[in-house]
Amino acid sequence: MAHSPVVDSTVYGYQSSTQLTFLLFLDSSARNATDADVQTLFRALHNIYGTYMSNPFAAIPPGDLLPSKPMETEALHAYLTPSAEPGCAPITSHLFDQRVSAICGWTLDQAAV
Repeated sequence: MAHSPVVDSTVYGYQSSTQLTFLLFLDSSARNATDADVQTLFRALHNIYGTYMSNPFAAIPPGDLLPSKPMETEALHAYLTPSAEPGCAPITSHLFDQRVSAICGWTLDQAAV
């Protein structure tokens, strides 16, 4: 986990062993957040994300995970690299939103901003 100041905010990053990446931007009013607080937040977010993605009934269209038509090996490799555009649909679970909001202390209206 690393952080760097950006104008009046601080940016934290978390990357899992599977290359899942979370970014957290804190404005100057949250300067009292400790590294332990940020680590706890990232672990909690990673946990609920893993729980959501482990659900076999999660609404991810099959074509969004891998291309539906045959591709050359190089094109497929480029599609699967971390720097490629994400191919999966956004999470649209109300329960997921509630859990993230509870962890971050947001109301659902604040989370949408």
